Amino acid sequence: MFTQAEWAPALDLLGGGTDSAVVRIAEQLERRGDAGMARQISELGLVRYPSSAALQKGREGALTTLQEIYSQMNPFRSVVYSDLSVRELNPVEMGKGGNGHTQI
Repeated sequence: MFTQAEWAPALDLLGGGTDSAVVRIAEQLERRGDAGMARQISELGLVRYPSSAALQKGREGALTTLQEIYSQMNPFRSVVYSDLSVRELNPVEMGKGGNGHTQI
C-alpha cells in the first residue's frame, strides 16, 4: 500500500511533470463515465500541485457527478461525496412563521 504522497510523484512522472497532464487524464476519465477515478486522480494531482485551480475544478466536477449519480440510489454515498466537497453551502435563513414557530 502506498500513501497519496507516495503515489503523487509517480503520477507526476507518468503525466510528464505538469499539472495539465493530470488535468487532461482526469477530464478524459470523467468523460468516459469514471468520475470516481477522475476524483482520485485529481486528488493525487493536488498532492503534487496544491495550488492548481484546474485540478481543484476537476475534483469538484467529479464530486458533483458522483453526488448526482448516487443521490437517488444510495443517499448515504451521496452524503459522503458532499462531505468530501469543499464547496461552501449557502446558510439557511430562519424566520418566524405566522404561528410563532421557527420556519426554515
